[in-house]
Amino acid sequence: MSKRNLLTTSSEPWSIYDDYYDRMESLRTQMYEDVSSYPKPISKIGLAYLQRTYLMPGMKLAGGPLPYMPFWLEEDFDAPDKYTVAEKLALGLAYISLSLTVKDDFLDNNNQDTNAIILSNIFLTKFIKIHESIFPKNSIFWNIFAKSLAEWYDGETWEHTSDLYNTTSLSEEFLSTSSNKLSMNTVPTLSAFPILGKEESKIKSLVDMIRYYAIGFKLIDDLADWQLDLKKKNYNCSSLILLYSLYSNQNGSHNQIREDQISSLMLTSDIVERVYSTAYDYFQKSLQSLGTIRATKLRMLIEGRMRSTLDLYNAAANTRKDTLTQLNSLIKSHTKSSTDNEIIWSD
Repeated sequence: MSKRNLLTTSSEPWSIYDDYYDRMESLRTQMYEDVSSYPKPISKIGLAYLQRTYLMPGMKLAGGPLPYMPFWLEEDFDAPDKYTVAEKLALGLAYISLSLTVKDDFLDNNNQDTNAIILSNIFLTKFIKIHESIFPKNSIFWNIFAKSLAEWYDGETWEHTSDLYNTTSLSEEFLSTSSNKLSMNTVPTLSAFPILGKEESKIKSLVDMIRYYAIGFKLIDDLADWQLDLKKKNYNCSSLILLYSLYSNQNGSHNQIREDQISSLMLTSDIVERVYSTAYDYFQKSLQSLGTIRATKLRMLIEGRMRSTLDLYNAAANTRKDTLTQLNSLIKSHTKSSTDNEIIWSD
């Protein structure tokens, strides 16, 4: 599965993005002008990330679903000047998502270019300054931001320092911790409208929604990237690789895990179906968490993910069924051939 398909799937109606094209194009233009003004070594890297994440002006989809979430929530809360606020929040989400992406690449690839870390910090600072223009210093928003940032950094440390081969890689504890980076960079922004609209009781619904959504997304992302994670030995990043180690009863920290071994297991066991099934369950929990919050387009996003995940599950199940049928046919053919040879030799 390509990164493009992870940003949007055919099961998601394009209207949830297209309805906001002009507003998102304004956001993309602001970011392009901003990043272009950075010192040359940093701006070059920054512009490459804008291109990679569909945040360059003129692109159809801007950075995946996350920057659109403020637009999808603006009608559900009676906040002052909410349309202008939504545009600021969307811009902030785009910046903090870029900050995470740049830093992730730096850590995963053992990058020695400190310009990447500087760029990540610049993007995070942009996010903070945008929200300083919305919330006073004594707002509860900053408490939520501080807690989210702490969880984000804890998850980052955990991912790169823990030996997780003996863990249950599809347990909610593991999945929640491993997906914290994605959910926690979004939580502060999702809390904005409930705070501004004086409906703080709805913050938990949105936090639960994004936590569960992030788990489902990460599982599918793991499945798409497992070969790259294996090559880079980012084992702690991949539920699939950890699940493989459980299936094969190998200790991954001491025994080499080979690509052909995982490929074989993917075709002959229900390992892939388990991952897709678990992802589907968490997307469903994400949808249910919204409760009384209407968020029509956000619901359409999650429902689209559920449909596409179900399609992937069925495709994986059919592939495994066909593979096992072919294997059984080969085994029977080989057995018959061996028997015939024995008869010939006995004569």
